[in-house]
Amino acid sequence: IVNRSITNQPADRLFFFCGSFILMALLVTTATTVRASADVEKVLEGTAHRALFASSFDGDRGIAVGAAGEIQVTEDGGKSWKQEPAPTPLSLTATAINGSKRLVAGITGIIFFDNGDGKWRPAESGTQERMFGASIDSKGNAIVVGAFGAMLRSTDGGKTWNDVAPDWMPIFAGSDQLTDDFAPSIYAVAINDRGVGLAVGELSTILRTEDAGATWHLALGGPVSGAERPPALFSATLRTDGVGYAVGQSGRILQTPDYGKTWCEFNSGVDVNLLAVATQPGGKTLISGMRVMLSSQDEGRNWTRIMGDEIDYAWYSGMSVAGNAFVTVGQSGDILRVTQ
Repeated sequence: IVNRSITNQPADRLFFFCGSFILMALLVTTATTVRASADVEKVLEGTAHRALFASSFDGDRGIAVGAAGEIQVTEDGGKSWKQEPAPTPLSLTATAINGSKRLVAGITGIIFFDNGDGKWRPAESGTQERMFGASIDSKGNAIVVGAFGAMLRSTDGGKTWNDVAPDWMPIFAGSDQLTDDFAPSIYAVAINDRGVGLAVGELSTILRTEDAGATWHLALGGPVSGAERPPALFSATLRTDGVGYAVGQSGRILQTPDYGKTWCEFNSGVDVNLLAVATQPGGKTLISGMRVMLSSQDEGRNWTRIMGDEIDYAWYSGMSVAGNAFVTVGQSGDILRVTQ
């Protein structure tokens, strides 16, 4: 099992041994299995046939959103939760929080914003596409991403939005099984106060911005040839020190040490969909997905599979850092708080 570095090339080509840029890491990753202990706590038990799809934290303040417009909020790092009145009966699938600014987005392109007074107001998104991911910085620059290449930007905390999707046609030109109008669904986005951000999606597509989302450039992906397609990436996270992760189908884990300029792949030891990832300064990283949870204490060099009934028989698609803990949300509206 080896780490592989990936250049800005089609995602199924040009894999090399990973060099020393990942903390002078060993070239071998390992995966072990343990039974979850008190480190995994179910802090909210939802209702069958409901779900929470996404979460976001700023310090101890957090928000989780889901089916039928459900919004859960916390002020104590995810230890306790309170449900807010839903601004819509439609499913909310993305959320972001930074200071007093909050966003939620969902199906049919709906977006609601809170400018700090605790009231949700609708915004005109200009699209009917389902939104999958959202991020906002302290200045009010916000990005939401969604189906069929949808990428929207706001510079006023979510009140107004503009289309910032790149021209997809030249990115995938030369693909032998994609139509000329193909645009990949973008499932996650992460931007920081330096103006650097990542967006990830279908076909292991990774886009990068250095101007708070005004323009986006391809970091990984491109034309696709043959019947086998690169796995989709469902989640991304980016720390202030430049270390970031992207995870997705077939157990795929990618890591960047330099704000998304270069990427390295880890062998996760699993072949299931990984749906969410979060990482703390110092290298602690947690990944959740379809009946799986993976933990690393050393910047991805080694992965431990955490097991337990609340994990083995459920899926979790939202993951956030909450102080010294991780919070993940998912099936049946359940919320887990994980300390390492």
